[in-house]
Amino acid sequence: MKGYLLIVLAYVLVLLAFNILRAIRIKKHEDFMVAGRSLGMGVMVFTLICTWIGSGTFIAGAEYAYRAGFSSLWLPAGAWLGIIIIYFLASRIRTFGQYTVGDILEVRYGRFARLFGAIALIVAFVTIVSYQFRAGGYILQVCTEGKISVELGQMLTAFSSSYLRLSPE
Repeated sequence: MKGYLLIVLAYVLVLLAFNILRAIRIKKHEDFMVAGRSLGMGVMVFTLICTWIGSGTFIAGAEYAYRAGFSSLWLPAGAWLGIIIIYFLASRIRTFGQYTVGDILEVRYGRFARLFGAIALIVAFVTIVSYQFRAGGYILQVCTEGKISVELGQMLTAFSSSYLRLSPE
């Protein structure tokens, strides 16, 4: 199990180094929020794919496919449909000049739409972050052969993700 812990630590250190190197390049708010609006269409599409399709899709999706069989093909259908829609809308959204989904909703549909979008995003991301912290706790428990409890691992994961994040502010 010590090898697993070293692999996890090496992975975290590589991500931290990459984060620091990228943070040095950030000079203004637009560079941080939308990569200076300099990404090509292919990079934008694959960035969204990598954002939407993570370990939950591969691990939980594979388990669900094993248990449910052919019907599990519907599980990722929403993500793929979203990717296709974003592919065709990306150029229009890019020239819209806004930074966030909330900004776009407010300009297009008004303040209520921005508020509703914010509430939906908060619920979604609290859910996503909570199961990522939980998974981090389980990973640390396995890598340390139970010396770190799941709860302590969750706290360490939450602490490290909160305090190791770099931004231009």
